[in-house]
Amino acid sequence: MFKVDSSMYYFDHLLCSLLGNSIGTNGTERIADALKVNTTLQVLSLELNYIGPEGGVAIGDALQENKSLQTLNLGFNRIGGKGAIALGNALQKNFTLQDLNLIGNSIGPQGGIAIGNALKENNSLLSLNLELNYIGPEGGVAIGDALQENKSLQTLNLRRNAIGWGNGIAIGDALQRNNTLTILNLQDNNLGDNGAVAIGTAIRNNKNCALVTLNLRLNRIGDKGAIALRNAIQKNSTLQDLKLFLNDIDPALRDDIDALLRRNR
Repeated sequence: MFKVDSSMYYFDHLLCSLLGNSIGTNGTERIADALKVNTTLQVLSLELNYIGPEGGVAIGDALQENKSLQTLNLGFNRIGGKGAIALGNALQKNFTLQDLNLIGNSIGPQGGIAIGNALKENNSLLSLNLELNYIGPEGGVAIGDALQENKSLQTLNLRRNAIGWGNGIAIGDALQRNNTLTILNLQDNNLGDNGAVAIGTAIRNNKNCALVTLNLRLNRIGDKGAIALRNAIQKNSTLQDLKLFLNDIDPALRDDIDALLRRNR
């Protein structure tokens, strides 16, 4: 087990990885205290350390003061909605963090809403990983609303979040206006044809859409949704990679879509 002591306060390296050290809440609170005064650390990984909600709160509080950290990995730490709310509050004040990984933290709808609200204010974050957090329809709406206003986020991973087709429409509405997102992962969210049609419509209508990679695997999309996506790509010149595996789409439609994507590469 890694021992967290006062040396963290004077840590002068650019990168620190403490992955899988069972630091727990108490150790995380010590690290958070150090982050409040540290001015050199740029990359910190605390993945798989069981920091819990209180640890998430401690890191959130530290980020309101820290001005050097650019990349933070808190994957699989059970921070829950409480920890995500603290991080959301921090993102409204911290404008140096560029990459935040929250995969597998069960932040739920409450956490999704908090992060969504933060994205409306934050214009420094470039990459956000919310995979496997079950933010649900409410969180999906919050993230969609935020994407209509956010001007910085380039990579967003929402894989396996139970967003549902109704709020896939909210993501589609966001893409009508968003001009910065280049990589979007929506795999396994039960978006269905309605969600795919909304996304396709957005890609077709938004002449400044920046999407290059879109993952729609395992979303119960049929021919209706695939036709909307094909029609969109016919008028779009930026999308190069569209993942549609594990959907019920006619092979001829897949071939049409693949040909259009090759044209864009």
